[in-house]
Amino acid sequence: MCEVQRIIPCLVALMLACSTLSARQRSTKDQQCVAPLISGICDPFVPGIIIGASPDRQTINVYNTWPDGPAEKAGICPGDQIIAVDGIPVPGHNIQQMLKEIALPTSSAITLEIKRSGQEMEFHFERTRESTLARLSREKYIMLLRTPFEGSAPGTVPLDETSEELQDLFRFYDGIDRRLGLKFVDGMDVPEGTPEEQAEKVAAVQFGGPEETRRIAETPIALAQNSSIPGFAAVLLKNPEEVLVGTILPSSTAQRAGLFLGDQILEVNGHSVAGLNAAQLTDLILEPDESREISLKVSRASSTVILKIQAQKYEESAITKAFQSVPDQVGPMKFDSFVVGVHMLFAENPREAIVNGLDYPSPAIDAGLLIGDRVLEVNDVPVEQITLEQIRELLKPQVPSDLRFIVSRLGKKLAVTVKPATFAEVQARIGRKISKGKPMPVHCPE
Repeated sequence: MCEVQRIIPCLVALMLACSTLSARQRSTKDQQCVAPLISGICDPFVPGIIIGASPDRQTINVYNTWPDGPAEKAGICPGDQIIAVDGIPVPGHNIQQMLKEIALPTSSAITLEIKRSGQEMEFHFERTRESTLARLSREKYIMLLRTPFEGSAPGTVPLDETSEELQDLFRFYDGIDRRLGLKFVDGMDVPEGTPEEQAEKVAAVQFGGPEETRRIAETPIALAQNSSIPGFAAVLLKNPEEVLVGTILPSSTAQRAGLFLGDQILEVNGHSVAGLNAAQLTDLILEPDESREISLKVSRASSTVILKIQAQKYEESAITKAFQSVPDQVGPMKFDSFVVGVHMLFAENPREAIVNGLDYPSPAIDAGLLIGDRVLEVNDVPVEQITLEQIRELLKPQVPSDLRFIVSRLGKKLAVTVKPATFAEVQARIGRKISKGKPMPVHCPE
């Protein structure tokens, strides 16, 4: 599952185990959808289920249901296995094919056949729009939310959030870009100096772009944690055959060598890339010898450039030296754990902090915090004097002590007091119970 962060709704009403609809769904000049774009449909009618294909592809697993959404009201539960949609069996169809049956451009009913604890059951109910689901969570979609190095996409913010209140967040991201020698072009963070036409070319073939059908595959950045990497990934295209630089890791040796997004790769270490498939290209780029130097021949602006890139350990690319996100949540929440529900982004040199995500439901939303609030003080301590370890402890409290925030919003200082509550208490506000560390509707079996 994806890391839960409300600013870019990784857990959307229809989710493909973080593969198809994600923060990397970049908005382009031709895509102005102020809601998730699923199977080419803007703001489709959906059942309100968070799903992923089972490992054997014989069922679609329901990971969660949207609070108070149609599926939840109909009786669908987390843990259910969908075996058919409107009479179409899941076996024999991939997740993309099933999505076209689940998400529709017009209002209509849906019939889900599910398996639960060995029993087969059938549910029939009406779909609703993605944007309606957001309002059920006291949220709304806005265009061009942004997260560092993950691009732009429609995302959710509190209902009373204004576009002006979000501008501080975007300026904060711009500051991070400048520290890393990057700029924001066409929904992407790219190295300074990248020709805009090259960035636009890559954006056009990324997820949701107008030429996405030309995209065949993308090589991974790394094969394993702390493995040897050159700091870039290649995108394989068709019609005509092309291999482009699709991703450059900030603070990587690839960036320092002068590689640009959209450079067309001609050769790697003297080997032509023409005709290679994704696996072959991956093997060529990600050889295991960490001491090697990679020679890359690229075409850029009608000229040919040869770049020498020294391989490095993934963790040495040091993206996190420019910023840190807190808190980190690993594993299921305990029902008696205290939660705050605010996510912050910390930039270094100088230390700055900003609210970049809010959980729903949460004490943070109840207290009136907004995405884009610049954090000046926490419990009377200036943010410049707070360590990351201290803020992690404050945002994952062991006792229900009030958190006093001084924030800047639209140039005005505001005092906001957040009262932590247990995970079970927060979920109970929306009719959820905690079972096996997961929230689920009270009508669902243990």
